Amino acid sequence: MALSKQVIFSAVAFAFLIAVTAVGLSNPKEFEGSRFGIFIKVLSSLAFILVALGLILTAQAFEEGQKLNKIAETFRLIDRSLMDQVKRMRELYPKCPRFVESLWPQSGLFSSTQYSDVEEDESCILDLCMFMMQSFEDHFTGSTFDNTGEIVWAGNYLQWASSDMFLEHFNILYPNFKQKTNDYARLLFEYARKGGKIKTGKDLEERSIAFTKDPRLPSIFEME
Repeated sequence: MALSKQVIFSAVAFAFLIAVTAVGLSNPKEFEGSRFGIFIKVLSSLAFILVALGLILTAQAFEEGQKLNKIAETFRLIDRSLMDQVKRMRELYPKCPRFVESLWPQSGLFSSTQYSDVEEDESCILDLCMFMMQSFEDHFTGSTFDNTGEIVWAGNYLQWASSDMFLEHFNILYPNFKQKTNDYARLLFEYARKGGKIKTGKDLEERSIAFTKDPRLPSIFEME
């Protein structure tokens, strides 16, 4: 809305400039040296200033709009790529409890003996694996606008990647995804196992920092 106002302001100022210039050029000898001619010149100068001011305000409004879009995109990405995944895991937890627990080894987000006798539902495991891989792809799509920072995503994704069951299913599902998504996943699986299993918050923090500094990561993001 703010951008529209600035555009209207610039358009009005520009139209004013055109009108004033047209009056001045319609009979230049008649107006030359007259009070009206001087008045026209002053108005022309003022119109130029108004157009310049309008362009500056429009650029500022556009920049502000870009910032707001970036914030909105960040929230949307977090909801779809992380919060929706956690919600889905909670819903399917009773059907594949050991798999879901393996995705959060450090946080203890899921840990209950209530379903210890439940046989893992393979279809639910496959669904979750597909959605987690899709989360990786969404992360690439929104990385241009995302304000969260790679280390935050790494902290969550490395926990998922520490699951041997997820790795096992990835080796079956990877043909369904882009090369960059698979390369990103393989790098996560690699770091999730460097130096042993992730057991503490400090382990996760150190592993996340190391992951984000890996020289292979930028080239993965640059892939088509």
